[in-house]
Amino acid sequence: MQTQPKYSFYVEPFETSDRVARFLSAFAAILRNSNYGFVLDTYSRIQTKCARCAATCNVFQASGEIRDIPCSRSDLVLRIYKRYFTLAGMTRARLFGGFQLTEQGIDELAEAVYRCTACRRCKTSCPMGIDHGLVTHFARWVLAEIDVVPKALVVAVR
Repeated sequence: MQTQPKYSFYVEPFETSDRVARFLSAFAAILRNSNYGFVLDTYSRIQTKCARCAATCNVFQASGEIRDIPCSRSDLVLRIYKRYFTLAGMTRARLFGGFQLTEQGIDELAEAVYRCTACRRCKTSCPMGIDHGLVTHFARWVLAEIDVVPKALVVAVR
């Protein structure tokens, strides 16, 4: 039996069996049934990770932690998208191996996206126009589909 992952925030108990497959399935379903596919494809092609967005991010200014830089958080989502949902990523993985999504990767993503306030101030300072808040919203949607949601958020929307 698997134990619940440790988060810095409290989450409701959720199904822990085969989270990676469930995560990728939810990711694919949302891409199929929303307009996020075009946005993620565009952002994955123009992403620079210059960290200019850190200057406007309240969370990064308060914590000073690298994981709170908006482009670092978006990179977690875009790396999954590029690896599992683009032809180049799937081909590269088949030929050379490389990045594989793990339980720890899902935990890292959940920690990062739920620390963000999604104020979208970072969009104004991004030289490429990437809306990191939109990417964060997408990641939260995928995580919510596999029941990884902070309890305070669940209680607030009930």
